[in-house]
Amino acid sequence: MKRLMIASLFSFAACSLTGTDTQDCSTNQECVQSFGFGSTCSSEGFCAQQEPNIRCTKTFPEDIFLEPESYKDAFIMGSLMDQSLATHRARENSIRLAIEQFNSSQRIDNRTIGAVFCSIQEDVRFDELARQDAALESARYLIDDLTIPAIIGPSSSDDYIHVSTELNNESTLFVSPAATSVELSNLDVGPFTDEAPGIHWQVAPPDSFQATAIAEDMRSPGSGRMNAVNSVQIIHKDDSYGNPLASEFAAAFTANGGTTPGFLPFEDNNQLLTQINTAVNNVNLEEILFVSSQVSDLILFINAMEQITAFTGNIFLTDSAANADVLQEISGALASRIRGTRPAPRNSGANPALTTPIDTNFALFVSRYLNQFGEDVEQFSFTAHSFDAAFMVSSAFAWAHFNEDEINGQTMAKGLRQISSGNESEPIQWSSIVNSFEQGNPVDLVGVSGDIDFNETTELTVSPIEIWEVDDDEVSRIYDWNPPAQSAL
Repeated sequence: MKRLMIASLFSFAACSLTGTDTQDCSTNQECVQSFGFGSTCSSEGFCAQQEPNIRCTKTFPEDIFLEPESYKDAFIMGSLMDQSLATHRARENSIRLAIEQFNSSQRIDNRTIGAVFCSIQEDVRFDELARQDAALESARYLIDDLTIPAIIGPSSSDDYIHVSTELNNESTLFVSPAATSVELSNLDVGPFTDEAPGIHWQVAPPDSFQATAIAEDMRSPGSGRMNAVNSVQIIHKDDSYGNPLASEFAAAFTANGGTTPGFLPFEDNNQLLTQINTAVNNVNLEEILFVSSQVSDLILFINAMEQITAFTGNIFLTDSAANADVLQEISGALASRIRGTRPAPRNSGANPALTTPIDTNFALFVSRYLNQFGEDVEQFSFTAHSFDAAFMVSSAFAWAHFNEDEINGQTMAKGLRQISSGNESEPIQWSSIVNSFEQGNPVDLVGVSGDIDFNETTELTVSPIEIWEVDDDEVSRIYDWNPPAQSAL
């Protein structure tokens, strides 16, 4: 198979059209071609520039809203992240890094790729919206007001499912770099074909693999475990990430000989603290599995466990904990009792203790990120997946531009079904992907997070799972768990 490697505020004055700018219209595209990005055809039948949204002021290139006429022909994607978190800001930076690479290489018919970044945190400086409502309203702005056909995010499974379910929109492509709940597969109805693809895609593998990896690690002595674990309590968020992951783990844990775990779901902070007390008062408890995709929940849990001396067993965290926002909260004493999982990152060569081969593609990503943003991107979770999400959306733009009658979520999703097959070839760059799609040929991509291979039936991907520990406020790999060769998706 062919393997392709990929290495501001609004100006309010610029966002209103004067009377002399008024133009009759029947489609949004007519307005974009006349006045630039962000101009749409109103219900009254004339062009109007959309009002700015305080949550969505950040763009790349930075002048998209300042000089909209310069982006009449640009391919613009949206992003939904929580900009209050360092990890989510790093994911936005990774998206930007990918777009910069594309724009500096061969463009799609000399057209620019860009992004509008919306922040979805609960913040009274913006409005009174809760996080999920902020994500939903930001998505509506991107889709309805800016007519953006593809969105990266949200990262949280619960946020992603809430937005997708409430919108019930079949004309927008959603690609999440970090949402992994098995319930995401219910958002699209198969069977999927090249002519009828799903519009919800996830770069990371589903949580069924993570759950099995956790269960097998607990039941297998070695790699730092002296004995197999028999007694586990699962403290989990009562949502679309926590519930299915807890259930998947319990099934795998008992299948491997463990006793049936206890389920301790929570909805809010008070319930979380109550469930922690319930768990630690179990005299037979050996290990706690904590499951939540929200950083605030993780920090509250860790801070509470720091204060508890009665329980000296181990703690297992999931992929959402493998980032600097969380790790900096863990003290040395608690750190020695923590293990976790995440999709296994490639080896950049920065850690001499890793014995896996250096991945030059990932190493280049790490180096470029450090040079541009002055940070070690490996301390943040799902940044490589965010880069790859931007790469997937850009590839989808290219496919739809060259091979479909219009660009929308459905036609772009058709392009995503063309990135996991093709003839064998040496790794090549973005310009060759554009050329292949211009000829209507599929390609097989290798991203910075790993192979971008989607199952043609389920449109899901598989990846090794890293078992990690905490070392000096950073994730340190213990070993990689590999899914069975014939893993069912």
